[in-house]
Amino acid sequence: MCERIDHAAREGTIKRLHVDQHKIRNGDRNVVTVQTSKGPFKAAEVEWDGPSKLVYRPDTPLGCGAKVWIETTSPVKVIH
Repeated sequence: MCERIDHAAREGTIKRLHVDQHKIRNGDRNVVTVQTSKGPFKAAEVEWDGPSKLVYRPDTPLGCGAKVWIETTSPVKVIH
């Protein structure tokens, strides 16, 4: 099942994508989190077409604890 995140966070807003290591340990399938201003979306795969950057901030992690993530303002498609 596919879902575009355009409706949740319009193009131009930052979306942060990271892998949830706790979900990997628990054997879950939807281990990728797309954090938007409208909340998180879980996925097994994520696609985006446009500019992005990989961020590593060990001293200032995201609220969920992620220290490495991808940021993009492009539309994102999550695949469950």
